[in-house]
Amino acid sequence: MIPSFPLSALPKIIFGANSLYQLKSTPLLDGCSHIVLITGSKSFKQTPSYQATLDMLHGRGVIILEYSVTGEPSPEMVNQAVGLFASHTPEVVIAIGGGSVIDAGKAVSAMLPSADKVEHYLEDVGTKAHSGQKVPFIAMPTTAGTGSEVTKNAVLTKPGHDGYKKSLRHENFTPDIAIVDPTLTLGCPPQTTAASGMDAFAQLLESYLSTAASPLTDMLAYEGMTHLIGAIETAVSHGDDLKARTALSYAAMLSGITLANAGLGLGHGFAQPLGSHFSIAHGMVCGTLMAEINRATVRKLQQTNPSSIALKKYAAAGKLCTSAANQADGYYINALLDKLDQLIDTLGIAHLSSYGITETDFDTIIKDTGHKNHPVKLDNAELADILRARL
Repeated sequence: MIPSFPLSALPKIIFGANSLYQLKSTPLLDGCSHIVLITGSKSFKQTPSYQATLDMLHGRGVIILEYSVTGEPSPEMVNQAVGLFASHTPEVVIAIGGGSVIDAGKAVSAMLPSADKVEHYLEDVGTKAHSGQKVPFIAMPTTAGTGSEVTKNAVLTKPGHDGYKKSLRHENFTPDIAIVDPTLTLGCPPQTTAASGMDAFAQLLESYLSTAASPLTDMLAYEGMTHLIGAIETAVSHGDDLKARTALSYAAMLSGITLANAGLGLGHGFAQPLGSHFSIAHGMVCGTLMAEINRATVRKLQQTNPSSIALKKYAAAGKLCTSAANQADGYYINALLDKLDQLIDTLGIAHLSSYGITETDFDTIIKDTGHKNHPVKLDNAELADILRARL
């Protein structure tokens, strides 16, 4: 019997090579006089696609209000952008960039109608409930990682000792249109491709193992892992390989759908305190801890619940990592863990100590680490062992 499950709203998705050029004919731009265009500070602007985007928008007769995002978006950054553009009453916000750029665009779209401070509406930070009113929003990813182009939340970071990573979230904040053009990722540097790809892998595996998973999210997560595992190394080592880039973009998009509907686990629980207290990219956190988190999780499940569905899912995922047939579940579980170890090594995913993290930071990190929808709860000593193994 199929269990009951919710499904969050999705944007209109336009997927495929050169789908960027469908921007010029989108009805959402009909009658617009001003649009906000949010990009990264440098990479996208150095590509021919940037000028092509400007030409398409100018061809629609709109005035372009540009804003550049550097690093992960902060509440201060969103407030600044809203302050700059609110008086122009832009009719559409377009974000073209990585997950940070898309999250910034999503938050700006949400805050332009009220021009209020965004921190008043952040989960666990603010005290106000957002109405859901926004300026229509188009998301166009240039990396294959977060899947933010299909989700309803924008993650904002306040860096520092008292910092946080919190979401601005509402069903209406899902982009109206997601244009997922793998050719936009062709210029993505190897290190960014690796970190983004491991983030997508973590999201797919965590949502697949999630206690809130459904048959639909399981199907999409498995589909995403099937494409990602075969493509990530090629995309990193041969960045001009469009086939690999397309597979990675597809997997990342699916990871956004599955995380929005099944939730995530311990890897992203660690990412919150590590990303807010230290200068470490989100994808790098997920990538560097992924093997150790899953090794500890498998060990705990084998000790406490050896017949669990999560172990069956680990074995199913492991079958994607080996050509061996007719083996026991334990063989395939080890194949997955070995693959994660190999990817972390091959892709050059950095250790935590590279970011100045030491054992003296463990208590602070663990205190703010959530298990979310992880299939088993690990104790503080087990969490410390995970961190210690990646110092």
